[in-house]
Amino acid sequence: MEPYIFQSGKNRGKMAAILMFKDYRLLHFLLERLNKESRGSKKNRLHEHLLWLMSRGDNRRPVTMCRFCNKKPVKYFSVVYSDSGISVGLNFTCCEDCKGELTKGTALKVPQFYLLTFRSILLFSRKSDQRQVVRLLREVYGLPKRITTQTAWQFFAA
Repeated sequence: MEPYIFQSGKNRGKMAAILMFKDYRLLHFLLERLNKESRGSKKNRLHEHLLWLMSRGDNRRPVTMCRFCNKKPVKYFSVVYSDSGISVGLNFTCCEDCKGELTKGTALKVPQFYLLTFRSILLFSRKSDQRQVVRLLREVYGLPKRITTQTAWQFFAA
C-alpha cells in the first residue's frame, strides 16, 4: 500500500495517515460516505486506502505493558469524567485480566472500559477529549509526542 495524499479540499497536500492522529472523525466520515456510495461497485483509491488504514488503526498491538501484571500489553483504558472534559492516561490502562485491579484504590467506582484503538476516538464528541485519547494512543504505541508524516506512515505500514 502506498501513502494517500489528498489532492483537494481543506486537507489538500495532507497524508491520510497523519489525519488518523489529527482528524480521525473526518476519515471515518469519508469512509462511511464511500461505503454508502460504492455498494458493490469498484472502490476508488481513497476508499481502498481508508479501508486499509482504518483496519490498521484498529488492529495495532500496544507496546506498553500492563502496570498491574507486567505480563501482557495494555488493551483497555478507562476515563475520569469532569465538567471540563475527560482525563485519560497510562494510569487508567490495563490488560484484559487486570480490569478489576484498575478500579481498586481509585476514584473509578464503576468504570467504563474502552478498547485502545483509533475507533475509540469516535466515542468522544469534544475535540479536546479526542486529542487526549490520541495522546494516550501515541503513548501506548510508543510513538513520539510530535508525529510527522513519515512517522505516521511508518507506524501504519509496519
